[in-house]
Amino acid sequence: MSANALIYQLSNYISGLESEVADLRDKANTTGIKRANRKKLDRFAASDIRQMHRTGVSQRALADIYDVNPATISRIVRGIYHKNAV
Repeated sequence: MSANALIYQLSNYISGLESEVADLRDKANTTGIKRANRKKLDRFAASDIRQMHRTGVSQRALADIYDVNPATISRIVRGIYHKNAV
């Protein structure tokens, strides 16, 4: 098989995959399928976050470190999330 023929086949395969992904996204948007909202931090991380915040690390810096929204850090620090973490 020549290189051009292989490139052509791969191009067609990729186009088909892109089309399938677009169709699945459209279906998900119209049927209301949502992704699971997984927990990003466990109680141990929440405990570490509270400790670091007490020592002066800003909530913005903690959000960057843990790759979460600053509001999540704020809720952890205020005890709204992970109430049982020390």
